[in-house]
Amino acid sequence: MDTNRVTVRYAKAFVEMAHEQGLLKETDHDIRMLYTALTEYAGFSDFILNPGFVSKEKFRQLKSLFSPVFHPLTLRFLEMVFQNNREEYLKDICRNSIEMTRRKSGILSASLVTAHPLAPGLIQKIKRNFEQKLKTTIEMDDSVNPDLIGGFIFTIDGEQFNASVASKITEIKKQLQLK
Repeated sequence: MDTNRVTVRYAKAFVEMAHEQGLLKETDHDIRMLYTALTEYAGFSDFILNPGFVSKEKFRQLKSLFSPVFHPLTLRFLEMVFQNNREEYLKDICRNSIEMTRRKSGILSASLVTAHPLAPGLIQKIKRNFEQKLKTTIEMDDSVNPDLIGGFIFTIDGEQFNASVASKITEIKKQLQLK
């Protein structure tokens, strides 16, 4: 079976159920926390993917860890994932759920790459300017890439705004090669 199809179906069912019950914000928080645990803690991910433990035991451990903070709907959903032996897809289900929740909530993902670290206030100003221009909420991450020399690259919803010195140099180089 196609991994993407499985993960999208599970994620879509979960997000739709949460949305219908008015619990999208709460369940999104849970899924983000679980996704972080799966991506940043190798021991946790290894346990979930370990074929030496039965799915029922994996869910029991997961429930003991997260039941104090997860919404009951999230726990019921995860129980279904484990009952159907789909835990190997859990990380991708979480990733897809997060993306679907963003879209349903009208939030766009963006990234800002700069040549040098920027002051947090300036990053927030850039974010606010794009939010006002696009009339939407943006979740933005930022990083530094010294190869840009100067300027920045802003990517949002698959569209890239490249205002880096490196891209300008590349453009000039191409123009000179054509002559």
